[in-house]
Amino acid sequence: MALQRRSLLAGLGGAAFLCSGLPNMAEARTVTRTFDIMRGRSRIGSEKLTVTRNGGAVSVAIDVDIKVRILGLPAYSYTLRTRENWEGGRLVSLNSKCNANGKSDFAKARATRSGLKDEGSKSPGTYWAQGILPRPVWINTQTGYPMEIQARKVGIVPFPYGGGTTRAAKYRCTGDIGLLDLFYDANGEWIGNEFEVRGQKVRFVVASKGAALAPLSPVA
Repeated sequence: MALQRRSLLAGLGGAAFLCSGLPNMAEARTVTRTFDIMRGRSRIGSEKLTVTRNGGAVSVAIDVDIKVRILGLPAYSYTLRTRENWEGGRLVSLNSKCNANGKSDFAKARATRSGLKDEGSKSPGTYWAQGILPRPVWINTQTGYPMEIQARKVGIVPFPYGGGTTRAAKYRCTGDIGLLDLFYDANGEWIGNEFEVRGQKVRFVVASKGAALAPLSPVA
């Protein structure tokens, strides 16, 4: 059974937005974090997030790969490659390519004096930076369409981490994104998310945490 496209895009999509007030960091620093993508008890893919910060410049690379097999036969495949560049707290460029079961999409965006300009089949972004959550309008990473989102903190809950569980702040996102739960640890680090596809839970869980991501965030 293939993954339902709308539910999958809601879980994988994110947001791009303009912001200001980024504190300066003199030394370049790169952090990589990887996630296992689980559908029920089966691992169906991975996400690799790489963030590099050099002073006020931040670059973000997101690589998602999903393959679903049924009875050993390929049933669904998905790849996403997103590259973001930020300067002084503003998103200045984004390039994204996606292939969902053979259907290709791409997104390009660049900052102009009048704001963010789309140049591709639409535009971009990510929710690894917790500062996005209060913002009412996100832009879907794959489709580029603006989404009206309401994110509210549900509470502190256990979430899979490091072979066990950890206490995590759970945020429930509703609106144009459908239903998506995001999880952040006590330091504001994104450690996973959950959504449903055809009645089955899809969950992103940390496979390799690396160093802290929060200090590199382009979101003030």
